[in-house]
Amino acid sequence: MGTTTLRTHFRLQISDCGLTDDYDLKSAFRNPHSTGPAQGRGRKPGAAPVADSMVTNFFAGSEAGTQPEAERPPGRMPGEAFLSALQVSDTFFPTGLYTLSHGFEAFVQAGLASKADIEALLRDYLENVLGPADGVALSHAHRAAEARDLGRLLEIDRRLLAMKLVRETREASRRVGKRILTTAIALMPERLLADYRAAVEAGAGPGNAAVALGAAAAILGIPRKEAVLIELYTFATSLLGAAMRLIRLDHEEAQLILARLKPLMVRVAEENMDRSPSEMRAFAPLIDIMGMAHERASIRMFIT
Repeated sequence: MGTTTLRTHFRLQISDCGLTDDYDLKSAFRNPHSTGPAQGRGRKPGAAPVADSMVTNFFAGSEAGTQPEAERPPGRMPGEAFLSALQVSDTFFPTGLYTLSHGFEAFVQAGLASKADIEALLRDYLENVLGPADGVALSHAHRAAEARDLGRLLEIDRRLLAMKLVRETREASRRVGKRILTTAIALMPERLLADYRAAVEAGAGPGNAAVALGAAAAILGIPRKEAVLIELYTFATSLLGAAMRLIRLDHEEAQLILARLKPLMVRVAEENMDRSPSEMRAFAPLIDIMGMAHERASIRMFIT
Protein backbone atom coordinates (compact mmCIF):
# COMPACT_ATOMS: atom_id res chain seq x y z
CA MET A 1 0.00 0.00 0.00
CA GLY A 2 1.52 3.34 -1.05
CA THR A 3 0.99 6.59 0.78
CA THR A 4 -0.92 8.05 -2.18
CA THR A 5 -3.62 5.38 -1.87
CA LEU A 6 -4.63 6.30 1.68
CA ARG A 7 -7.72 8.42 2.14
CA THR A 8 -9.68 9.15 5.29
CA HIS A 9 -12.80 8.36 3.35
CA PHE A 10 -13.33 6.75 -0.01
CA ARG A 11 -16.16 5.10 -1.87
CA LEU A 12 -16.15 1.89 -3.85
CA GLN A 13 -18.84 1.81 -6.54
CA ILE A 14 -19.91 -1.60 -7.83
CA SER A 15 -21.88 -0.62 -10.88
CA ASP A 16 -22.93 -4.10 -11.89
CA CYS A 17 -24.80 -4.76 -8.65
CA GLY A 18 -25.95 -1.17 -8.24
CA LEU A 19 -24.41 -1.03 -4.82
CA THR A 20 -22.19 1.49 -3.11
CA ASP A 21 -20.07 0.66 -0.09
CA ASP A 22 -18.52 3.26 2.17
CA TYR A 23 -15.21 2.49 3.75
CA ASP A 24 -13.88 4.76 6.46
CA LEU A 25 -10.25 4.67 7.42
CA LYS A 26 -9.82 6.66 10.65
CA SER A 27 -6.62 6.47 12.60
CA ALA A 28 -5.70 8.71 15.51
CA PHE A 29 -1.95 9.06 15.76
CA ARG A 30 -0.38 10.92 18.66
CA ASN A 31 1.19 14.23 17.68
CA PRO A 32 4.94 13.65 17.57
CA HIS A 33 5.46 17.18 18.88
CA SER A 34 3.17 16.73 21.87
CA THR A 35 4.58 17.72 25.23
CA GLY A 36 2.33 15.30 27.11
CA PRO A 37 3.85 13.16 29.87
CA ALA A 38 3.76 10.03 27.66
CA GLN A 39 5.86 11.67 24.94
CA GLY A 40 9.21 9.96 24.71
CA ARG A 41 8.65 7.77 27.75
CA GLY A 42 10.59 4.52 27.56
CA ARG A 43 12.20 5.36 24.21
CA LYS A 44 15.88 5.29 23.53
CA PRO A 45 17.60 8.49 22.45
CA GLY A 46 17.13 9.02 18.73
CA ALA A 47 14.15 6.64 18.47
CA ALA A 48 11.33 7.61 16.12
CA PRO A 49 8.39 9.50 17.65
CA VAL A 50 5.38 7.37 18.55
CA ALA A 51 3.27 8.59 15.62
CA ASP A 52 6.09 7.99 13.14
CA SER A 53 6.56 4.46 14.46
CA MET A 54 2.85 3.72 14.14
CA VAL A 55 2.76 4.95 10.54
CA THR A 56 5.88 2.95 9.69
CA ASN A 57 4.40 -0.19 11.24
CA PHE A 58 1.12 0.39 9.38
CA PHE A 59 2.81 0.42 5.97
CA ALA A 60 5.19 -2.39 6.86
CA GLY A 61 2.26 -4.55 7.94
CA SER A 62 0.25 -3.72 4.84
CA GLU A 63 3.11 -4.58 2.50
CA ALA A 64 3.59 -7.89 4.28
CA GLY A 65 -0.11 -8.71 4.00
CA THR A 66 -0.75 -8.37 7.75
CA GLN A 67 -3.21 -6.14 9.48
CA PRO A 68 -2.13 -3.06 11.46
CA GLU A 69 -2.92 -3.12 15.16
CA ALA A 70 -5.76 -0.60 14.83
CA GLU A 71 -7.56 -2.69 12.17
CA ARG A 72 -7.07 -6.14 13.64
CA PRO A 73 -10.40 -7.70 14.73
CA PRO A 74 -10.92 -7.66 18.51
CA GLY A 75 -9.37 -10.59 20.33
CA ARG A 76 -6.95 -11.45 17.50
CA MET A 77 -3.25 -11.73 18.23
CA PRO A 78 -0.61 -10.58 15.73
CA GLY A 79 0.06 -13.36 13.24
CA GLU A 80 -3.31 -15.09 13.65
CA ALA A 81 -4.48 -14.13 10.16
CA PHE A 82 -1.27 -15.54 8.68
CA LEU A 83 -1.73 -18.78 10.59
CA SER A 84 -5.36 -18.93 9.43
CA ALA A 85 -4.15 -18.56 5.83
CA LEU A 86 -1.74 -21.45 6.35
CA GLN A 87 -4.49 -23.54 7.90
CA VAL A 88 -6.99 -22.95 5.10
CA SER A 89 -4.44 -23.59 2.34
CA ASP A 90 -3.06 -26.76 3.92
CA THR A 91 -4.03 -30.12 2.42
CA PHE A 92 -4.93 -31.08 6.00
CA PHE A 93 -7.93 -28.69 5.74
CA PRO A 94 -10.91 -30.97 4.91
CA THR A 95 -12.07 -29.72 1.50
CA GLY A 96 -11.81 -32.96 -0.47
CA LEU A 97 -9.67 -31.40 -3.20
CA TYR A 98 -7.52 -34.53 -3.29
CA THR A 99 -10.46 -36.34 -4.96
CA LEU A 100 -10.45 -33.97 -7.95
CA SER A 101 -8.25 -33.97 -11.06
CA HIS A 102 -10.04 -30.95 -12.63
CA GLY A 103 -10.28 -32.78 -15.95
CA PHE A 104 -6.62 -33.80 -16.02
CA GLU A 105 -7.56 -37.50 -15.85
CA ALA A 106 -9.46 -37.11 -19.13
CA PHE A 107 -6.44 -35.40 -20.71
CA VAL A 108 -4.28 -38.38 -19.73
CA GLN A 109 -6.83 -40.93 -20.96
CA ALA A 110 -7.00 -39.13 -24.31
CA GLY A 111 -3.20 -39.10 -24.61
CA LEU A 112 -3.13 -35.30 -24.51
CA ALA A 113 -1.12 -34.79 -21.32
CA SER A 114 2.32 -35.80 -20.16
CA LYS A 115 4.89 -34.52 -17.70
CA ALA A 116 5.97 -31.94 -20.28
CA ASP A 117 2.42 -30.58 -20.61
CA ILE A 118 1.35 -30.20 -16.99
CA GLU A 119 2.86 -26.77 -16.36
CA ALA A 120 1.42 -25.25 -19.55
CA LEU A 121 -1.99 -26.71 -18.72
CA LEU A 122 -1.86 -25.25 -15.22
CA ARG A 123 -0.99 -21.83 -16.62
CA ASP A 124 -4.02 -22.06 -18.91
CA TYR A 125 -6.26 -22.93 -15.97
CA LEU A 126 -4.93 -20.10 -13.79
CA GLU A 127 -5.00 -17.38 -16.46
CA ASN A 128 -8.23 -18.27 -18.27
CA VAL A 129 -10.46 -19.94 -15.68
CA LEU A 130 -9.43 -19.61 -12.04
CA GLY A 131 -8.29 -15.98 -12.07
CA PRO A 132 -10.96 -14.24 -14.17
CA ALA A 133 -13.87 -16.32 -12.82
CA ASP A 134 -13.28 -17.84 -9.36
CA GLY A 135 -10.74 -15.18 -8.37
CA VAL A 136 -13.10 -12.29 -9.18
CA ALA A 137 -15.98 -14.01 -7.38
CA LEU A 138 -13.81 -14.73 -4.33
CA SER A 139 -12.65 -11.13 -4.13
CA HIS A 140 -16.22 -9.79 -4.16
CA ALA A 141 -17.37 -12.47 -1.73
CA HIS A 142 -14.64 -11.29 0.63
CA ARG A 143 -15.89 -7.70 0.38
CA ALA A 144 -19.51 -8.79 0.85
CA ALA A 145 -18.58 -10.78 3.95
CA GLU A 146 -16.69 -7.82 5.42
CA ALA A 147 -19.80 -5.69 4.86
CA ARG A 148 -22.01 -8.50 6.26
CA ASP A 149 -24.04 -8.33 3.03
CA LEU A 150 -25.66 -11.75 2.53
CA GLY A 151 -27.66 -10.64 -0.50
CA ARG A 152 -24.58 -9.57 -2.43
CA LEU A 153 -22.77 -12.76 -1.39
CA LEU A 154 -25.55 -14.89 -2.88
CA GLU A 155 -25.68 -12.82 -6.07
CA ILE A 156 -21.94 -13.33 -6.62
CA ASP A 157 -22.39 -17.03 -5.89
CA ARG A 158 -25.10 -17.44 -8.53
CA ARG A 159 -23.09 -15.50 -11.09
CA LEU A 160 -20.06 -17.76 -10.61
CA LEU A 161 -22.16 -20.90 -11.09
CA ALA A 162 -23.16 -19.60 -14.53
CA MET A 163 -19.45 -19.62 -15.48
CA LYS A 164 -19.15 -23.36 -14.87
CA LEU A 165 -20.34 -25.27 -17.95
CA VAL A 166 -19.30 -28.79 -16.90
CA ARG A 167 -21.67 -30.65 -14.57
CA GLU A 168 -18.88 -32.38 -12.61
CA THR A 169 -17.15 -29.04 -12.08
CA ARG A 170 -20.34 -27.42 -10.77
CA GLU A 171 -21.06 -30.29 -8.40
CA ALA A 172 -17.47 -30.44 -7.14
CA SER A 173 -17.41 -26.70 -6.51
CA ARG A 174 -20.57 -26.94 -4.41
CA ARG A 175 -19.29 -29.96 -2.52
CA VAL A 176 -15.99 -28.28 -1.66
CA GLY A 177 -17.81 -25.06 -0.75
CA LYS A 178 -20.00 -26.92 1.71
CA ARG A 179 -16.94 -28.43 3.40
CA ILE A 180 -15.23 -25.03 3.62
CA LEU A 181 -18.32 -23.47 5.21
CA THR A 182 -18.82 -26.29 7.69
CA THR A 183 -15.24 -26.16 8.90
CA ALA A 184 -15.07 -22.34 8.91
CA ILE A 185 -18.22 -22.13 11.05
CA ALA A 186 -16.69 -24.60 13.50
CA LEU A 187 -13.54 -22.45 13.66
CA MET A 188 -15.35 -19.09 13.83
CA PRO A 189 -19.09 -19.24 14.66
CA GLU A 190 -19.95 -16.05 12.76
CA ARG A 191 -23.61 -15.23 12.03
CA LEU A 192 -22.98 -14.37 8.37
CA LEU A 193 -21.40 -17.75 7.62
CA ALA A 194 -24.27 -19.57 9.32
CA ASP A 195 -26.83 -17.49 7.39
CA TYR A 196 -24.98 -18.12 4.14
CA ARG A 197 -24.94 -21.88 4.72
CA ALA A 198 -28.65 -21.81 5.61
CA ALA A 199 -29.41 -19.87 2.40
CA VAL A 200 -27.41 -22.40 0.35
CA GLU A 201 -29.26 -25.30 1.97
CA ALA A 202 -32.54 -23.54 1.18
CA GLY A 203 -31.55 -23.26 -2.49
CA ALA A 204 -30.98 -19.49 -2.55
CA GLY A 205 -27.39 -19.96 -3.72
CA PRO A 206 -25.13 -22.77 -4.94
CA GLY A 207 -22.39 -22.40 -2.32
CA ASN A 208 -19.42 -22.39 -4.70
CA ALA A 209 -16.00 -23.16 -3.24
CA ALA A 210 -14.46 -19.81 -4.24
CA VAL A 211 -17.33 -17.82 -2.71
CA ALA A 212 -17.28 -19.87 0.49
CA LEU A 213 -13.51 -19.41 0.73
CA GLY A 214 -13.79 -15.65 0.18
CA ALA A 215 -16.43 -15.31 2.90
CA ALA A 216 -14.54 -17.55 5.33
CA ALA A 217 -11.26 -15.73 4.69
CA ALA A 218 -12.84 -12.35 5.47
CA ILE A 219 -14.26 -13.66 8.75
CA LEU A 220 -10.94 -15.27 9.69
CA GLY A 221 -9.12 -11.98 9.06
CA ILE A 222 -7.22 -13.14 5.95
CA PRO A 223 -6.63 -10.18 3.58
CA ARG A 224 -8.38 -10.22 0.21
CA LYS A 225 -5.31 -10.63 -2.00
CA GLU A 226 -3.98 -13.47 0.12
CA ALA A 227 -7.40 -15.15 -0.07
CA VAL A 228 -7.27 -15.06 -3.89
CA LEU A 229 -3.75 -16.48 -3.80
CA ILE A 230 -4.97 -19.31 -1.55
CA GLU A 231 -7.58 -20.19 -4.19
CA LEU A 232 -4.95 -20.29 -6.95
CA TYR A 233 -2.38 -22.15 -4.87
CA THR A 234 -4.74 -24.84 -3.56
CA PHE A 235 -6.04 -25.45 -7.08
CA ALA A 236 -2.49 -25.86 -8.38
CA THR A 237 -1.52 -28.28 -5.60
CA SER A 238 -4.72 -30.25 -6.15
CA LEU A 239 -4.07 -30.67 -9.87
CA LEU A 240 -0.40 -31.50 -9.29
CA GLY A 241 -1.41 -34.07 -6.67
CA ALA A 242 -3.66 -35.72 -9.26
CA ALA A 243 -0.85 -35.59 -11.83
CA MET A 244 1.50 -37.40 -9.44
CA ARG A 245 -0.97 -40.30 -9.38
CA LEU A 246 -1.72 -40.27 -13.11
CA ILE A 247 1.68 -39.69 -14.72
CA ARG A 248 5.32 -40.15 -13.73
CA LEU A 249 5.66 -36.89 -11.77
CA ASP A 250 7.52 -36.99 -8.46
CA HIS A 251 7.30 -34.69 -5.45
CA GLU A 252 10.38 -32.64 -6.29
CA GLU A 253 9.23 -32.05 -9.86
CA ALA A 254 5.83 -30.94 -8.56
CA GLN A 255 7.51 -28.50 -6.15
CA LEU A 256 9.62 -27.04 -8.95
CA ILE A 257 6.51 -26.46 -11.06
CA LEU A 258 4.84 -24.73 -8.10
CA ALA A 259 7.89 -22.51 -7.64
CA ARG A 260 7.87 -21.47 -11.30
CA LEU A 261 4.15 -20.72 -11.13
CA LYS A 262 4.36 -18.38 -8.12
CA PRO A 263 5.01 -15.18 -10.12
CA LEU A 264 2.09 -16.08 -12.39
CA MET A 265 -0.21 -16.63 -9.42
CA VAL A 266 0.67 -13.22 -8.01
CA ARG A 267 0.09 -11.55 -11.38
CA VAL A 268 -3.23 -13.33 -11.93
CA ALA A 269 -4.41 -12.35 -8.45
CA GLU A 270 -3.45 -8.70 -8.94
CA GLU A 271 -5.03 -8.53 -12.42
CA ASN A 272 -8.38 -9.95 -11.33
CA MET A 273 -9.04 -9.06 -7.69
CA ASP A 274 -10.41 -5.59 -8.52
CA ARG A 275 -12.47 -6.51 -11.59
CA SER A 276 -16.23 -5.99 -11.41
CA PRO A 277 -18.62 -8.97 -11.39
CA SER A 278 -19.65 -8.07 -14.95
CA GLU A 279 -16.05 -8.73 -16.04
CA MET A 280 -16.05 -12.33 -14.82
CA ARG A 281 -15.20 -14.79 -17.59
CA ALA A 282 -13.93 -18.30 -18.18
CA PHE A 283 -12.73 -19.38 -21.61
CA ALA A 284 -10.83 -22.65 -22.01
CA PRO A 285 -12.72 -24.78 -24.58
CA LEU A 286 -10.44 -27.83 -24.51
CA ILE A 287 -10.52 -27.94 -20.70
CA ASP A 288 -14.34 -27.88 -20.81
CA ILE A 289 -14.42 -30.61 -23.47
CA MET A 290 -12.14 -32.83 -21.43
CA GLY A 291 -14.27 -32.22 -18.35
CA MET A 292 -17.37 -33.34 -20.26
CA ALA A 293 -15.54 -36.38 -21.61
CA HIS A 294 -14.58 -37.33 -18.04
CA GLU A 295 -18.27 -37.46 -17.09
CA ARG A 296 -18.75 -40.31 -19.58
CA ALA A 297 -15.54 -42.22 -18.92
CA SER A 298 -16.09 -45.88 -17.99
CA ILE A 299 -13.08 -45.94 -15.61
CA ARG A 300 -12.38 -43.00 -13.32
CA MET A 301 -10.01 -42.52 -10.40
CA PHE A 302 -11.19 -38.95 -9.63
CA ILE A 303 -14.56 -37.24 -9.23
CA THR A 304 -13.65 -34.64 -11.86
